[in-house]
Amino acid sequence: MRILLIDDNYDDRLLIAHALEQEFPEVQLQEVFRAQDLKEALLLRQFDLAITDYELRWTDGLTVVQTIKNLYPDCPVIMFTASGTQEIAVEAMKLGLDDYILKSPHHYVRLPAAVRLALEKVETQRKVAGLESRLQTLLDNLNVGIYRLSEDKVLLEANKAFLRLAGLSDITQSSEILNKLYEGTRDREIILRYENDTPIWVRLSQTITTKEGTIIIDGLIEDISLSKQREAERSKTMAELAAAKEELKRQNEEACEANRIKDQFIAIVSHELRTPLTAILGWAKILRSRKVNETKLAQALETIERNANLQNTLIEDILDISRIIQNRLRLHKQPINIVPIVQSVLLDVKLQAQAKSITLESKIGAEVGTIMGDAARLQQVISNLVNNAIKYTPQGGWVFVELEQINSSIQFTVKDTGIGIGTDFLPHVFEPFRQADNTKERTHNGLGLGLAIVRNLVEIHDGAVSVKSDGIGKGATFIVELPVYSIPSQEINISLKNSQQDEVEEVTSLSGIHILIVDDDKDTRELLAEIIEGYEAKVTTTASASEALSIVSQIQPDILLSDIAMPQEDGYSLIRKIRSQPTHIQCIPAIALTAFARDEDKRQALEAGFQQYLVKPIKPRELVTAICRLSIAQRKPTS
Repeated sequence: MRILLIDDNYDDRLLIAHALEQEFPEVQLQEVFRAQDLKEALLLRQFDLAITDYELRWTDGLTVVQTIKNLYPDCPVIMFTASGTQEIAVEAMKLGLDDYILKSPHHYVRLPAAVRLALEKVETQRKVAGLESRLQTLLDNLNVGIYRLSEDKVLLEANKAFLRLAGLSDITQSSEILNKLYEGTRDREIILRYENDTPIWVRLSQTITTKEGTIIIDGLIEDISLSKQREAERSKTMAELAAAKEELKRQNEEACEANRIKDQFIAIVSHELRTPLTAILGWAKILRSRKVNETKLAQALETIERNANLQNTLIEDILDISRIIQNRLRLHKQPINIVPIVQSVLLDVKLQAQAKSITLESKIGAEVGTIMGDAARLQQVISNLVNNAIKYTPQGGWVFVELEQINSSIQFTVKDTGIGIGTDFLPHVFEPFRQADNTKERTHNGLGLGLAIVRNLVEIHDGAVSVKSDGIGKGATFIVELPVYSIPSQEINISLKNSQQDEVEEVTSLSGIHILIVDDDKDTRELLAEIIEGYEAKVTTTASASEALSIVSQIQPDILLSDIAMPQEDGYSLIRKIRSQPTHIQCIPAIALTAFARDEDKRQALEAGFQQYLVKPIKPRELVTAICRLSIAQRKPTS
């Protein structure tokens, strides 16, 4: 590949050369930065493509484009400039410019693509020109049928080309084709006959003369079947192209809409995460800057905890939708009774409803069957729908919850007298990142992920969720349908018994247990130590995996509590080294406590050697229960 580069800026030439050599290692660049050099280069024509700047010390890009195109019309020219305007671009295109690119750091990567496209275009044009030339030669050499026909439709004369086109062996053979030649106007296009179900199209040109009182028709026929076929193919191609353009337009509109929704979602995420953070930081600074009474202290702590939980919920929603999109959401299914789950959710939201003077009514069927599902995820579904109903129902409204079994399905219904859903938004209710009110003045917080998560959780339980609303201000009804799971009662008892074996009574003390905490974050280490020491356990802390390995050998703790992501050496490396020790140290029970929350992170931690996996932020009771459960499991005799 040989490229003529016309640019009087040395730095720009270097950048262009670098970009081109990265894409085309064998490219040969002929650099021109003076008028004389350009004249010599154009005279020799040792290039396949030209790239020119617009502002040159001795001329301008338009003149260069015109000069090259006048000399070599088939040579592609690209203008790569930082000083052009739309008018210049239009004028250059009129002169035959193949592409126009503005100079900018991120546009240098476009230049190799433009070069490739321009050269491919030239090559395509050459191929097309060659095909057209060969086709024209072929058409010139085609035989033209010549015939003479009498008024009584007798073929008087015909050449071989005519006989071939008409499918006749000689002029004495009669045929219905002769009737077609006789009828109609002098010049026309007709289907002369069919050959293997393929029409033979011809163009007729006839003259009528009278000789000695007898009418004679002299004519020429030209086979135009190929052109007719091409015309049909062209029409088909044009129709397909039109359909493709419409499809491309639709996809582009969808992409633009998706991009708009993405930008809107990012803005909402930023807002929703910053809002609770403002309250947390604000109260924290107040508590550090001055003394407050017991009432204010309780208010501050309650606000900090509530907003921290809110942030945790937002993050969990984002992680859930990420798992769903990547098809990595895993369920822990077992036969469950959904009635206690519904009752628990109703109990949780009772105070919330009372605070808004909302009448919360429920109706639970007497006989509701068993569901094969993940109890935690089904509670997430039910809680989301009930909380939404209360959230979007105004003061003094009404929310009704019903659970019943209809044939082989369990139906959970939430009906409210809330703000309702517009008919235009109703089809998009369960789409991620979509909110009916996405303006800055919206009155309700949230990321617009909850209902998308609900739909996906219900569907992976082999169920379905639907929504009905008569419009804005007329409330909404959400209906979840889940299949009944029929199993023998003894199997349910076994499942319940197994689940009860994993339960741990409320922990009041961890006395006698020595725990080593490994975390590079000082605040986290101190918090974990404070929680665990509050339950009378002995705690040793360290900030690195290397120190932890040394401490383990010295103090031989009962349990290791380690972060995963740490500088220099991570938690995976630490647990692998401990498990490879020749002494009994290798058997120390270990818990991974990390901010990585994906299923594959948990799998990797357990495969590395941790017995349990906890995700930050962790509630104190969950942490202590996990430690207690691991300690009990460690003390159990092995058979």
